[in-house]
Amino acid sequence: MGALGYTLQRSEDESFLKSQKELLGEVDVLLGGRAAEQLVFGEISTGASNDISRATDVVKSMITDYGMSEKFKNMTLGKSGKGYGGPQEPELVREYSEETQKYIDDEIARIMNERYTHVLKLLTQHKDLLEYIAKRLLEKETMEGKEFEDIVKAESHCEELTAEAGKKAEERKMISASALEAGGAVVSEKAASNATASNASENAAAETKKKPARNGLLSRIKKDKAEKKEKKAKTSKTDK
Repeated sequence: MGALGYTLQRSEDESFLKSQKELLGEVDVLLGGRAAEQLVFGEISTGASNDISRATDVVKSMITDYGMSEKFKNMTLGKSGKGYGGPQEPELVREYSEETQKYIDDEIARIMNERYTHVLKLLTQHKDLLEYIAKRLLEKETMEGKEFEDIVKAESHCEELTAEAGKKAEERKMISASALEAGGAVVSEKAASNATASNASENAAAETKKKPARNGLLSRIKKDKAEKKEKKAKTSKTDK
């Protein structure tokens, strides 16, 4: 029976050294199958058992062999005490305490859980890309790294174009809003000017209305004075 799925990671160069980041990257790749199952089907199966085993071995080696743990930095744990059958036999004697063994187990579980959560989040963000690649694998069964990279780069380019278009749309929106605000300010200034002119016109009209009344009052006063003066003159003639 053939394998239902297999992930082979090949180095791009002949380097025999791997950084902590590169090792965690290998773990992420190995956990991708299990995360994809949960994301697409809502449940997990035994299909990713080999990948999980390899991922666990990588994390364990980081802690016990490569000194990449927070507590035991630059220390190797449990290199002796192998079985009589050779290095592949299980360890018969531990070089560390039960407390250290518990730390190793807890640290493996913590790192595996963190990487799985990270991978699940990443696949959720790129679910459309995941489904497209799955369809391609159904068509041709095997996908080379070059084709995979081209597909991922194409998606990234589309995302960049979408982001750029959204940015331009936002800029146009801001420009339109600024133009409306500027237009509103001009309208307000014009309205204020019109209001001032209207008030001045009303005041002038009121003054115009007051003038006849004032003129009539002055005429009446003059007439009264003239009448009084004439009356006084007549009275003086009569007395003589």
